[in-house]
Amino acid sequence: MYQIEKIKVGTRFWLSTLGGWIALIGIAFFLLFLAILYTGNGLPAEMSLIYYVEIMHKYVYYGFGLSILTILLGFWLFEIRLWTKTDLIIDGDRLEFSKNGKIIILPRQRILKLVLLKPYFLRDNKVRIKTIGLKKYIVRMENDVYNKLVDIYSDRFYED
Repeated sequence: MYQIEKIKVGTRFWLSTLGGWIALIGIAFFLLFLAILYTGNGLPAEMSLIYYVEIMHKYVYYGFGLSILTILLGFWLFEIRLWTKTDLIIDGDRLEFSKNGKIIILPRQRILKLVLLKPYFLRDNKVRIKTIGLKKYIVRMENDVYNKLVDIYSDRFYED
C-alpha cells in the first residue's frame, strides 16, 4: 500500500520568535499592572470603590488592557508558520515527508500520537505529529488525506 499525497509542512521563522518575545513582554506588564491593581484589595468596599474610581489613574487601566492585547498579539504571531508543499508518502505503517530539504521517515513505532488541531479559518486540516523522541511536526492536509491517516493510525489520533 504505497500512496503519495500532497501536504504542507509548517516551520517556525523569525516572526514566530518575535511573537514569543512580545508575548513574554505582555505577560510581564500584565503581572505588573495586576500587582498595581491588587494594592486596593485590603480596603473596605466603600474605600476600594473610591480608590479604584477616583485615585487610580486611567492610564493604569489602559496599560492593563494594552498588556492583554499585547499577549494576544504575541501568541498569534507565535503560531504563524511558513508552509511548504511536499509529498507525504504512506507506505504501510510508515510516513515519509520532506521538511526544509531533510527527509523525515516516521515508522509506526516512533509516532506517539497524531493530534487534530481545530481549524479556525482554513478548510485544510492541521495535524500535529508527536514522536517518541519528543519532536513535533505540524502538517496541513485536505480531508481525503486526513481520512486516510485516520484509517491507518486510528489508535493514535486525538482531537485538541
